[in-house]
Amino acid sequence: MNREAAIKICLSLILFLGIFLRMYNLSTESIWYDEAASIHLASSNPADLVQGKVRDIGNPPFHTIILHYWIRIFGDGELAVRSLSVIFGVLSLFLIYKIARQLLNTRIALLSAFIFAISPLHVYKAQEARTYTLVTFLCLASMFLFIKFIKNNRALFQIGYIIVSFLSIYSHYFAFFILMAQNIFLAINWKRYKRSLNKWIIAQASIFLLYLAFWLPSLISQVGIKGNLGRYETTWLKHVLFTPVFYSIGRTLIWDDSPTIKILIYLPLVLLIFGIPFIL
Repeated sequence: MNREAAIKICLSLILFLGIFLRMYNLSTESIWYDEAASIHLASSNPADLVQGKVRDIGNPPFHTIILHYWIRIFGDGELAVRSLSVIFGVLSLFLIYKIARQLLNTRIALLSAFIFAISPLHVYKAQEARTYTLVTFLCLASMFLFIKFIKNNRALFQIGYIIVSFLSIYSHYFAFFILMAQNIFLAINWKRYKRSLNKWIIAQASIFLLYLAFWLPSLISQVGIKGNLGRYETTWLKHVLFTPVFYSIGRTLIWDDSPTIKILIYLPLVLLIFGIPFIL
């Protein structure tokens, strides 16, 4: 058996493992509140979803639009609606492999795909009829095409990058962080990739214009509703600031209801301690 055949077998086994873990007991649990909200919204007119007349609290509509047509074909049972998330979850495993192989080597690529295949968090989210595996897949696709584009400077990769990057931020707001990371990388390494800079600027402008046409007015409307994006009776900006705190130390040390002096002391300290290693 040659090396390439062995690699294909290993990757196939990892993908089958990923499929098994995500399909196992997929329909055992009944539909819960957030999934019910997705299914309810998916019954709306797609035109109303695109225009933001009907929208999920705090999320753009791309997953709901796809789910609308998925339900029309396969129905709205637990197995049917969750299978869509399983598909994007498994496709994400393949993209993890492709990205790691481009940047590093085949061994690390297979190991990365394996770790992702057995990730409890990703398995859990792949069994929910929500947007999470879709946005993960689109962010990975954006990164894959970003790497291809800056290395090869081909129009095909540029167009593909524009489409999937727009769809990622049209699926979840956190996808903006992926685009931010890409822009920071190119800003730091602009001399190395200067032959791609003009096309890159065009790509970013195209993504912005697409977002402006399809969703920005609805985003502005969401931001203006107190408690909407944050889901609590507080401002959305405060929840953006406290997100790194929540995912690093939880809510035990400080939170938005802590005394102001405590927040002023601890918040910069927490961001510094966890932010510097993250950036490095």
